[in-house]
Amino acid sequence: MNILVINDDGINSPGLWALAEALGRVGNVVVVAPDNQKSGSGSCVTMSGSFTVNEVPPRIPGVQAYAHSGMPCDCTSWGLRKLGTRNTHLVVSGINLGPNVGFDIPYSGTVMATLTSHLLRIPSVAVSLDIKSYKEDMRFDVAGSIVESLAHCIEKGGMRTDAIMNVNVPNIPLEQIKGILATKSAHLWYINSR
Repeated sequence: MNILVINDDGINSPGLWALAEALGRVGNVVVVAPDNQKSGSGSCVTMSGSFTVNEVPPRIPGVQAYAHSGMPCDCTSWGLRKLGTRNTHLVVSGINLGPNVGFDIPYSGTVMATLTSHLLRIPSVAVSLDIKSYKEDMRFDVAGSIVESLAHCIEKGGMRTDAIMNVNVPNIPLEQIKGILATKSAHLWYINSR
């Protein structure tokens, strides 16, 4: 199974590398991520000018990794060309810090980076870690384990892939997670309580 791993937080994001490590237990992983932070970029693409792509030393043995100067969607398009659309079996974006829910989904670089692959009928997953504060311990390994399980289900044909799967994982120990619930996106805005 060939898996393209992307994100919007940049090539140095710890969530990206936790995701690459987890999916490396499922198949062959290629990482293509922005060379710097691109959160909130939605489905923005580079329409004029040029971009650079540099191979970078991977943090996970056996993984090819590239830093791309464009937007998250540009990373997806370039990664699909690198792997070959017909040879890409799964595209996964993340692991984002904070949930992607409601009306913020169209603005999310994490979720919308999977739009290109979804339109090409490639199973596509966006994953976020639902933290309450940046001061808490980040359980990227838990989110990685959940996505690893989903990848195995997708590989075996045991899961529908006719929609982008937007996975929000609670930042709790794995043994406290009681299952996975599939639902539709809510129509809501965040409320600033300050």
